[in-house]
This record gives sequence, structure tokens and C-alpha cells, in this order.
Amino acid sequence: MILVFGKNGQIGNELSRYNENICLSREDCDFANINSFQNLIKKFSPSGIINTAAYTNVDGAEEEQDLAYKINSTAPKKLAEACASFKIPLIHISTDYVFDGTNLDLYKEDDATHPLSIYGNSKLLGEQNILMSGAQAIILRTSWVFSSHGKNFLKTMINLSHKRESLEIINDQIGSPTSAKSVAYACMKIIHKMIEDKNLNGVFHFSGTPNATWAEFAKEIFKAAKIDIEISHIKTSEFSSKALRPLNSRLNCNKLFNKTGIKQSFWKEELIKVLNEMGIKTNV
Repeated sequence: MILVFGKNGQIGNELSRYNENICLSREDCDFANINSFQNLIKKFSPSGIINTAAYTNVDGAEEEQDLAYKINSTAPKKLAEACASFKIPLIHISTDYVFDGTNLDLYKEDDATHPLSIYGNSKLLGEQNILMSGAQAIILRTSWVFSSHGKNFLKTMINLSHKRESLEIINDQIGSPTSAKSVAYACMKIIHKMIEDKNLNGVFHFSGTPNATWAEFAKEIFKAAKIDIEISHIKTSEFSSKALRPLNSRLNCNKLFNKTGIKQSFWKEELIKVLNEMGIKTNV
């Protein structure tokens, strides 16, 4: 049995579809107030743990800094320490926003991190806390997650298309759209490999392919959903937001493939599946 934290998030929701998983929501385990994971682990006696729980409001974290650090840094530290004491493997979901976007190439796992936001910094500190805990742990960084569940760029675009005839979309940030379903699948493959191989640990990247800008992602969404809407390109500097975001957050995922054989997902194919889940008739 695999114990999953963050049931109501995008990835946690997808992991809840696997019969072998027991998934806990914020009501079951509040990462903002958790003092100990020991009793929960004793109660369920899992073979492995996947943590998808996080404070993910990038702009909100600039104002709710204490809460972001509690959920993204302090709680993962306590969880990893508990996993170390019980010798249980842990997968922790992290983010491309630990990077500042100044690289010209795709980011590798050992590239220098320099987060631009409180959200990115809180996630990076969480990574560091886990890696220092002594637990067998994998940090899985992913990016631009979308699904039919929760809040994400895809659902925002669909909702806005019902209200407007044109949209201005950022076209100078480039990254990797990634379906929550594909991340959940990767997590399940990885956790079982970790159970078999106690030496499997460290930081890995997993994202969709090919890379795209937000504007290119939006165009693909509207094309697949048969929505006729005008899109104009704007620069990040023209868009008002509280938190800074990396202009380049493309992830190099070769390490994960070489270690586990897990391939990147093709997000355009995943997009069709998600739109169908949302009840939107597509071109395919």
C-alpha cells in the first residue's frame, strides 16, 4: 500500500484512482499544523509515501509567506524524518520554479538553483530539508501541471474563452506543459522501483514534451477544443503579478529515463484526454 498526501490537488487526485493507494486530504492531515507524521505512518504501515501536498498559489505566497514555508518546507522535513525512522521510501513533488530562468539550455538536476519567488524558495528549502533527512527520497520536479481537476492554466483558458472574444497571453516564458495524469503514472512507477532498489534516490526531472510558451499552449488548447478566439502575445513585463517567474523553465528529463526507463509524456495527446474528461468535444 502506498500512502499519498495531497488528495485534493491535481496530482493527488490522479493518484487516488490507483486502487493500491490510500490518499489523505487536508482534512485528514493539515500540513500547515502537523506536528508529527509518526502516528499516521504507524496507522497505515505503507510500503512507500508520495507527497503531493503543497502551497501552490505562486502570487499568494508573496503575502502568506509563513504559511507557504510551513507547508512547502517545514512539513516535508518532518515527513522525511519520519520516513527515515521507519525506512520508508518517499517521493516529493517539487517545481521548475526553483530555477531563475537564465539558462539558455534545458535545466538539469544539478544546475544551480536560484528561485525568484517565495513559492520557489519555499519549495527549494523543502527539497533541501528532505535530502538532509536521511530518508530514501526522490525529489521529482515537474512543471506547468494541468488536469480536469483543480485550478490550472488549461481550465483558466477555457473559462476565459466563455467570457471574452480575445486574450493577451505571455509569449516569452517557455516551459513544459505536463499532465497530472502522467506525473501520477511516473510516481507509481518510481515508488515501486524505490521499494525494490534502496539505492534509488536523489533529484529527478519529469515533464511533458515538446516545450512551449504559454501562448503556444493556449493556442493548442483552443485548437483542440474548437474554440475560436483571438490571441495576442505579450511579454512578462507587461503582465502584472506579485511574484516573478522564470522565463525559461524547460527541464531536461534524461536522468529519469536513464535510471528508470520512464519517458516524457506528449502533452498534446494528454490535452485531448483531459478535455474529453471535462466534457469538451475535441478535434480528435
